[in-house]
Amino acid sequence: MTSLLDTTADLARSLPPAQALAVVDAAISRRQGGTLRVESLRTLTAGQASSRGSAQLRRLWEHADGRAESPAESVSRAVIRWCGYEEPELQHEFHYDGILDRVDFLFRSVGAVGETDGWGKYDLEDPEKAAAHLRDEKRREDRLRRHHHPFARWELADAWRIDPLCRALDAARVPLTRPRESAMLATLRARPREVTRHRPA
Repeated sequence: MTSLLDTTADLARSLPPAQALAVVDAAISRRQGGTLRVESLRTLTAGQASSRGSAQLRRLWEHADGRAESPAESVSRAVIRWCGYEEPELQHEFHYDGILDRVDFLFRSVGAVGETDGWGKYDLEDPEKAAAHLRDEKRREDRLRRHHHPFARWELADAWRIDPLCRALDAARVPLTRPRESAMLATLRARPREVTRHRPA
């Protein structure tokens, strides 16, 4: 039977870059149930004879992050980087008004908060729980805005389509700090089925 380590390494070589990053992040993220370490993946692939996907593997080992809590965060992080925006800090914690708030992304130079929303966290199948989650999320966002944090929100479908994510970051005044990587962004545009799959009904 193929081990998780071998399977992850194979997917890292063969999947398009954003999906590969999501797989590796999940494999090393304790919050996503991951149990691997980047060092183990790097050692395994370095010892393999195949050079297929070697450039992609080098990028993955450099940018994989076990703090990622969902595939949406991983894909978003790839798009943010390829579009040339400031590198965000993941899972930053704020302590305001006696309350702890943890955010998906912090763009430190402007204090902007980035959140990639998944509808599953709102318990939409239970109207009462969903209403409570939405109220809590509204209070949380208002609290962070009161403390001068611009807010950018997007869904996974927005990251796949690129421009909606860029508009959200531009509105929050997140700066561009590096050249746009058009070739990497093209790997997203080549997968329209992914956009359809993750677009809300």
